[in-house]
Amino acid sequence: MSWSRRDFVRGAALGGAALAMSAKTIGAKAQTEMQAVPRRKFERIDLEVPVMTVGTVPLTDFAPILRAMEWGINFVHTCSGYADGKAIEMVAEAMQEIDREDIVLGIKTRLEYDSVMRDLDVLGTDHVEIAFYHSTEPAEPGQEQVYEDFLRLKEAGAVKFLGLTSHGAVPEVMEAGLQTGWYDVLMPAYNPGNAAEVDPILERAAEQGVGGMVMKSLRGGGGEAEQVWGNMLAKKHWTTICWSVRTDGDVDKMAQFANDWERWVDAETEVALALAAEGRVCASCGSCDRLCPQRVAVSDILRYEMYAAEYGWVRRGKKLYASLPPSRSAEACTDCGACVAGCYAHLNIPARLRVAHRVLS
Repeated sequence: MSWSRRDFVRGAALGGAALAMSAKTIGAKAQTEMQAVPRRKFERIDLEVPVMTVGTVPLTDFAPILRAMEWGINFVHTCSGYADGKAIEMVAEAMQEIDREDIVLGIKTRLEYDSVMRDLDVLGTDHVEIAFYHSTEPAEPGQEQVYEDFLRLKEAGAVKFLGLTSHGAVPEVMEAGLQTGWYDVLMPAYNPGNAAEVDPILERAAEQGVGGMVMKSLRGGGGEAEQVWGNMLAKKHWTTICWSVRTDGDVDKMAQFANDWERWVDAETEVALALAAEGRVCASCGSCDRLCPQRVAVSDILRYEMYAAEYGWVRRGKKLYASLPPSRSAEACTDCGACVAGCYAHLNIPARLRVAHRVLS
């Protein structure tokens, strides 16, 4: 994309979106004490979802999922790798208390048939609504094998719709996915640091009815979560924000925000956050990985540091960092500066890698 971040923040137009309120709740307590979270529709697949969606990256208890259902937050996104495999098991535990037709499931996957079937076995269900193919390589989303794998799973009744998710080379991966016409939902890592590049892609996707889900929304947000989320939901190409929860309190926070999100929309705040992101917030563009002559896993390391330092997932960040071979760790950086020259966000990457190593070691 040719937009600069300053072009974007100068031209950002924020407007309210028409929301359809759902009265559907779970249990008498929800009906009397809680206001169901509003929903929007994935137009292409005619599926309504809450404007805030449950992610499960750190989940080790099933209670937050039941709490979310009380608020009418019925979409849960999970993966067999989250919380060392515990998260998907907690989703399965929660599903024992929920009618299957009352919950919408999304799983992050590479679409391998046996792997998806194992996930379904753990979940105790014969299908998920959306399988999100995960990729950080722009050449992958358009490979015929990806679509063939999806069709095989769909014909088996294991998945209904296809999504695409990425936290690396995000604009290129999303663009490649959109060009295929195969994907029903796009879920990029998105924050004030890469909004200028990602928004135009998702705007075009929305014109085709393709749904937009935000993940990693608070990376380097620099403000209250509500301020960040409000300005995201004001953009109609974002159908829902997926936020990983750990406790009932996390669920209550996002549900209360969702029922009052429009009051947080503020163009001046969005401009300030976007400008503050420059030189500070990783844009998840992946150029550092492509340019590094030492093949240091730069974008992964910065993401692991985000887990530990910003999200409070210290154990997860350290474990992921420890899994890297020494040749790809931050200590392998020679401070050559090749990554800096190509960094969209203008980060001092060698300095950031040194900080990340201290945090994660």
